[in-house]
Amino acid sequence: MNLAWRTHDRCDNMARIRVAVDRSRAASGVSIAPQIKVAFGKRVRWSITLLTLASLVAGCSDESISTVYGRRAANLRSANGTSVLASMFEKAGHKVSTWRRLSPKLDGFQVIVWAPDSFEPPSLEEREYLEGWLADNPDRTLIYIGRDYDPLPDYWSQMLVGSSADQRTEFSRRLARSLVEREENRVGIPPATFARWFLMRGEQPVREVKDLAGPWAEGVDVRSVRLSLGTTFDLPTAQDIPAGAGVTGATPVTPPKPPKLPRFLQRLLQQPGVESGDLPDEYEVLLSADSSPFVTRISDPAWNGSQLLVVANGSFTLNMPMVNLEHRKLAQRLVDVCGPADRVCFLESDAEGLSVNTSDMNSGIPTKMEAFRVWPMNVLLIHLLAVGLIFCAMVFPIFGRPKRLPAPGRSDLSTHIDALGKLLAQTKDSEYARKCCETYQQQVRHERTRQHP
Repeated sequence: MNLAWRTHDRCDNMARIRVAVDRSRAASGVSIAPQIKVAFGKRVRWSITLLTLASLVAGCSDESISTVYGRRAANLRSANGTSVLASMFEKAGHKVSTWRRLSPKLDGFQVIVWAPDSFEPPSLEEREYLEGWLADNPDRTLIYIGRDYDPLPDYWSQMLVGSSADQRTEFSRRLARSLVEREENRVGIPPATFARWFLMRGEQPVREVKDLAGPWAEGVDVRSVRLSLGTTFDLPTAQDIPAGAGVTGATPVTPPKPPKLPRFLQRLLQQPGVESGDLPDEYEVLLSADSSPFVTRISDPAWNGSQLLVVANGSFTLNMPMVNLEHRKLAQRLVDVCGPADRVCFLESDAEGLSVNTSDMNSGIPTKMEAFRVWPMNVLLIHLLAVGLIFCAMVFPIFGRPKRLPAPGRSDLSTHIDALGKLLAQTKDSEYARKCCETYQQQVRHERTRQHP
């Protein structure tokens, strides 16, 4: 694929994205002109951020689209990242951090967002630890986001709409490849698995959601929503509890501990490795999709007033789906339900799950500076840093007599274009600027037609 095709492809895709945004605003009754006049307002800056995210994937080959799942830091380019959701928490006043294991450092956070890169439900050890974290302090929130979603098929399906004839074949090929990869990733999902928080059912194929219900569905345009649903997290019942849960041989499990006990005492009294024989007390479906729970709030008296939010998948929480306005409405309600501004932790894990580490009381939040404390990377990086400083000292200082740089030529066409752009920007009238550009393009096309009949 040559550079000219990529450039034409990117421009064509961005044009379709802008047209789609304008149509969605017009359909919702929102005037476009006032939004252009407040181009430096918070709402327009947020729209520019989302359009920038869309432009990063528009026009590129599927091989160049990053699909790293569930990562926040430095993953704005990833279609499956969580950086946009994290920025929404930051805009709400929360202080956001990242962590990659279950450890006592989580005690300093009030909200945990966990989008694991695994199609398996949380393990017993992970659930026990996180339920203990919920019980330690009141009014905590744990958000669990299921894995069964891939935005690339939806993306290439939208790109096919209105595509030119020379692009339709390529887009169809990429759509077919993304569908095959999605089904390959879904191989091995268990048909029905009990995980106490929910009953995971993975036997159904991925389908597009047609109907929304529940408290969170109010004010959301179902026609504009593009949610997908494959694996469902149904509400468990007593009949779903596996046989033998709550007992180990003839020894019954210790009954639930009082919520005021410290965690280390709870673990001393707890029978490890045994599935609980009871269910959380209260389940509330905040959003249902085609009669299946999509967002469920779970609470239990043992959790000391804390709550667990289970989201079926990342259809409205990952980076690429955030381009949809209705998806951002749902994501904002997810942020609002977490309460006042506090510390938020984004847990990141792969198919191996989260490791439990109870001995890192003095360890800090993982940062990029940790590489300077790990051997042998610390020795290598320190020497590379020293060489880099010496190189900068050699290259950047200006030695010798200062001299005046030649003035830019006035015959350079780019300077005239920049000057005209600045003059049009001072008018603060985007409609007038657009008409000027259209008039210029029409005149140029007329002259070319006249010279080359």
